Amino acid sequence: MTDDNNPKTELSEERTYLAHERTFLANERTFTSWVRTGIALIATGLGIVRFLDIGAPKWIMRILGLMLVITGQLCYIFAYWRYDKISKKLAYKTLDITPVWVLAFLSISLFIMTVVAILVIFTG
Repeated sequence: MTDDNNPKTELSEERTYLAHERTFLANERTFTSWVRTGIALIATGLGIVRFLDIGAPKWIMRILGLMLVITGQLCYIFAYWRYDKISKKLAYKTLDITPVWVLAFLSISLFIMTVVAILVIFTG
């Protein structure tokens, strides 16, 4: 028989809860790191297209910039996919975590803003 008032049981449950909480927080930090990387790649790509003039043909600079922007957008998609995958694995009923829909909305918004930026830069 197990004793529910056993201090060792309570301590182990508390440690398990805290371990899950730390893991969820690490998952959120990883999400923001991927988003930050995506933003940096996109800014670099758009900067190359808009401001870098090293005498190379314009089409080469546009292809390089576009590749960086697309890679940045893939970072957004991967960030959301990874966060969702890990969150489902670590589902713990009592944790107060950021809802997945919030991060999905953020990823989709960043993706759409990047597409608009591409259209403005490449057609303007």
